[in-house]
Amino acid sequence: MKKNAASLLIIAVAVVIAFFATARTAWQTPEALTRAVALTHADPLMAIEGTDPEALRESLGWLQETMAIVATRYAASEPQSARLLPHIFPFDFLFALAETEEYRQIFLGEPTWQRYGEYERAVARAIRMYAMDLRRSTRIAHQIFASPEARYHFFGASITAEAVFQKLDELKRGIETTRDALTKRRACVRSPTTLCPTILPPLREESPEKGVALPEATKENRALLERDVLPESGIALEQLSTVVLRNDLACLALLGDPLVILPELHERDGIPGSYIHPLNELYFWDAEAAAAQARIPYFEVMVAKGIAFSYQPSASFYFCPDNARVYLHVFTLLKAHETLAASWSRWREEILDERTRAEADRRMQPILTSHHEVSETDVVNAVAYLESLTPAIKDSAVQHEIQKLLLMLKTNSADLHLHINAVVLQSNNYLRGSELGYFRAFSPDYAYLARLPFPLFFLSENPTIVGMQVDMVGEGDHSSLMPHLVPYARVKAAHSDSEIGILLRRSTRYELGLPI
Repeated sequence: MKKNAASLLIIAVAVVIAFFATARTAWQTPEALTRAVALTHADPLMAIEGTDPEALRESLGWLQETMAIVATRYAASEPQSARLLPHIFPFDFLFALAETEEYRQIFLGEPTWQRYGEYERAVARAIRMYAMDLRRSTRIAHQIFASPEARYHFFGASITAEAVFQKLDELKRGIETTRDALTKRRACVRSPTTLCPTILPPLREESPEKGVALPEATKENRALLERDVLPESGIALEQLSTVVLRNDLACLALLGDPLVILPELHERDGIPGSYIHPLNELYFWDAEAAAAQARIPYFEVMVAKGIAFSYQPSASFYFCPDNARVYLHVFTLLKAHETLAASWSRWREEILDERTRAEADRRMQPILTSHHEVSETDVVNAVAYLESLTPAIKDSAVQHEIQKLLLMLKTNSADLHLHINAVVLQSNNYLRGSELGYFRAFSPDYAYLARLPFPLFFLSENPTIVGMQVDMVGEGDHSSLMPHLVPYARVKAAHSDSEIGILLRRSTRYELGLPI
C-alpha cells in the first residue's frame, strides 16, 4: 500500500513538472522567435548600437581607476568631494549595459530561445542597475547642494540646484517607463495577439536648409585650431570632417544656429578620446582681468606662466553638462556618414527596380560628394529614405545592415566609450596640473555638475533606455556670457598672429596639465 502511494506521488510530481515545462515552452514557436528577432533588430530595449561592449568596459575600468586616484589625492583638502566623487557615476548600470549589448549581438548572430532568454534577463538587470545608480546619484545630489536656489553659471546659461533635482526625477520616471515597456515586450513576444509597443518611431526627413550661410569665421577658426591647438592635444588618431548640425541647446544658444563642429579624436596617456570644438566663435579666458579683479588662483598661476588669454572650447563638459549631447550626436553622425559612404555601392545593387535605384542614387549624392563636411540634415534624410526603402531590398543581410544603421542613428550612442574616455583624460589633466600647481581641489557641487553629464552617463537621450531628452539647462535659463570670457576678436585686437600662436600653445599645455 505504501509502495503504491509513493509511486502515485512520484507520478503526480512528474505530471506537474511536465505541465509547467510545457507551459513555459508552448509559446516558443518559430513565429514567436521571428517576432523576437525582428524586435531586437529594429526596436530593442537597452541598445547602444555602434558601441563596442568590450571597449566600453575598458573605458569604465579606466574611469574607476582615475576616480580612485582623485579621491586619494583630495582626501585631506576636499574630503567631501573625495568621498562622494567616485560614487556619482552609474558604474553598475554601464557595466550591465555593456553586457546587455553583448547579449543582444550574440542573440542576433545565433537566434535561439536560450540566447533570447539571456538577452531578456540582461535587459531586466540593466534596468534595475539604472534605477539603483540613479537613486544613489540623487542621494548624493541632495547631500552636495546645500540650497535648492543655488545657481551655477555656465557658458551663456545657468542652472539651479532645484532644476538638477527635477531632472533626476524625470530620469526616474523614464526608467520606470522602460521597465513597463519590458513587461509589455515580454507579453507581445509570447503572444501573437498582444500588440508590441513601439519604442523607436520611423525617422522623419528634414527640410534641406538651403541658403543657410555658415559663420564666416569658421574656416579661419579651424585653421587656427589645427595650427596651434590640436598638435598639442595628443596623438591624432584620425582626421575628421567638420559636422554641421542644428543648435537646440540653451547652453550654446549664443553661438547661433546651425552649429559648426570640429571633432577631434586623439590618444593621450595611452587612452583614445574624443573632443569637439565649435567653430562659430572661439572664446578665451581673459586671465589677466580674472586674476586682477577676482583674485582667482587658477588665473593667477596662468598669468604667472605668461598666459594672458586661454582658449576654452565652448562645448566643454566644464562649460555645461548638456554639451555631452553634442558629443554623442556628432560622433554618431560621423559614423553613420562613414557607413553610408562605404556601403552604398553594394547596397544599391540589391534594389531591383531601376527607377527606384535611380531615385536612391539621387538621394545619396549629398553623402557621396561631401568629403570634408558632414551635414546632419543630409545624413538623417539619407537614412530616413533608406528606412522607407528597406522592403524593396531583397537581400536579408543588407536589410539587417540598414537596420543597424537606423538603430545607431535613432539611439544616438555610437562610440560611447570615447566620450567616457574624454572624462578620464580631463581628470588626468587635472591630476597632472595639480602636481604642477596649476589647479586646486574642486568643490563637490562643481564636481557633480562638471563630471557627471547626464546625456553621457545616464544616456538620457537614448529612447531605448529612458526615451526622453533631459537637458540640465532649459529654455528660460539664458544669461549673459560668463565673466572674464571674451571672443576671439578681443584677443586679435590685443595680440599679433605670432603672439596668439604662442598663447594658444601655452594655454593648451596648461589645460592638459603639461609643463610650460
